[in-house]
Amino acid sequence: MVKPKTTCLGVEYLCFPEDEIWRMPDADAVELAKGELGRIGLLDPELVTDGVKVRVPRAYPMYDDGYRGAQSDGRRRPRPVVGQHTRRVPGGDG
Repeated sequence: MVKPKTTCLGVEYLCFPEDEIWRMPDADAVELAKGELGRIGLLDPELVTDGVKVRVPRAYPMYDDGYRGAQSDGRRRPRPVVGQHTRRVPGGDG
Protein backbone atom coordinates (compact mmCIF):
# COMPACT_ATOMS: atom_id res chain seq x y z
CA MET A 1 0.00 0.00 0.00
CA VAL A 2 1.27 3.47 -0.86
CA LYS A 3 1.47 5.99 1.97
CA PRO A 4 -0.56 9.21 1.55
CA LYS A 5 1.25 11.98 -0.35
CA THR A 6 3.65 9.44 -1.90
CA THR A 7 3.67 7.44 -5.10
CA CYS A 8 4.66 3.99 -6.27
CA LEU A 9 7.14 3.92 -9.16
CA GLY A 10 8.13 0.85 -11.14
CA VAL A 11 11.47 0.54 -12.95
CA GLU A 12 12.14 -2.20 -15.48
CA TYR A 13 15.43 -3.56 -16.75
CA LEU A 14 15.44 -5.95 -19.70
CA CYS A 15 17.89 -8.66 -18.74
CA PHE A 16 18.42 -12.40 -18.69
CA PRO A 17 19.34 -14.79 -15.86
CA GLU A 18 22.99 -14.80 -16.93
CA ASP A 19 23.22 -10.96 -16.77
CA GLU A 20 24.86 -9.16 -13.87
CA ILE A 21 21.78 -7.11 -13.04
CA TRP A 22 19.67 -10.29 -12.75
CA ARG A 23 22.13 -11.81 -10.29
CA MET A 24 22.65 -8.54 -8.41
CA PRO A 25 21.44 -8.59 -4.78
CA ASP A 26 18.01 -7.02 -4.39
CA ALA A 27 19.21 -4.08 -2.27
CA ASP A 28 21.95 -3.28 -4.80
CA ALA A 29 19.43 -3.26 -7.66
CA VAL A 30 17.18 -0.86 -5.74
CA GLU A 31 20.17 1.44 -5.14
CA LEU A 32 21.10 1.26 -8.84
CA ALA A 33 17.57 2.27 -9.87
CA LYS A 34 17.44 5.11 -7.32
CA GLY A 35 20.77 6.43 -8.55
CA GLU A 36 19.80 6.27 -12.21
CA LEU A 37 16.45 7.97 -11.59
CA GLY A 38 18.25 10.65 -9.59
CA ARG A 39 20.79 11.26 -12.36
CA ILE A 40 18.06 11.89 -14.94
CA GLY A 41 16.26 14.25 -12.56
CA LEU A 42 13.14 12.16 -12.04
CA LEU A 43 13.48 11.95 -8.27
CA ASP A 44 15.67 12.67 -5.27
CA PRO A 45 17.10 9.26 -4.25
CA GLU A 46 17.16 10.39 -0.61
CA LEU A 47 13.35 10.60 -0.62
CA VAL A 48 12.85 6.96 -1.67
CA THR A 49 11.48 5.08 1.34
CA ASP A 50 11.45 1.50 0.08
CA GLY A 51 12.23 -0.70 -2.89
CA VAL A 52 11.68 -4.26 -4.06
CA LYS A 53 13.31 -6.25 -6.85
CA VAL A 54 11.09 -8.71 -8.71
CA ARG A 55 12.59 -11.11 -11.23
CA VAL A 56 10.25 -12.23 -14.01
CA PRO A 57 11.86 -15.04 -16.01
CA ARG A 58 11.18 -15.34 -19.73
CA ALA A 59 9.31 -12.02 -19.89
CA TYR A 60 9.63 -10.23 -23.21
CA PRO A 61 7.50 -8.04 -25.49
CA MET A 62 4.71 -9.85 -27.30
CA TYR A 63 3.31 -8.37 -30.50
CA ASP A 64 -0.05 -9.19 -32.05
CA ASP A 65 -1.94 -7.83 -35.06
CA GLY A 66 -3.04 -4.67 -33.21
CA TYR A 67 0.28 -3.72 -31.60
CA ARG A 68 0.94 -0.74 -33.91
CA GLY A 69 -2.28 0.98 -32.80
CA ALA A 70 -1.47 0.44 -29.14
CA GLN A 71 2.07 1.66 -29.73
CA SER A 72 0.88 4.90 -31.30
CA ASP A 73 -1.62 5.43 -28.46
CA GLY A 74 1.22 5.16 -25.95
CA ARG A 75 3.28 7.76 -27.75
CA ARG A 76 0.71 10.53 -27.41
CA ARG A 77 1.37 13.03 -24.65
CA PRO A 78 -0.69 12.04 -21.59
CA ARG A 79 -3.35 14.40 -20.34
CA PRO A 80 -2.78 15.97 -16.91
CA VAL A 81 -4.38 14.24 -13.94
CA VAL A 82 -5.85 16.36 -11.14
CA GLY A 83 -3.43 16.32 -8.21
CA GLN A 84 -0.58 14.89 -10.30
CA HIS A 85 2.68 16.78 -10.28
CA THR A 86 4.94 16.17 -13.24
CA ARG A 87 8.54 17.07 -13.83
CA ARG A 88 10.43 17.53 -17.09
CA VAL A 89 13.19 14.97 -17.47
CA PRO A 90 16.46 16.35 -18.89
CA GLY A 91 16.93 14.96 -22.38
CA GLY A 92 13.21 14.24 -22.74
CA ASP A 93 11.20 15.39 -25.74
CA GLY A 94 9.41 18.21 -24.11
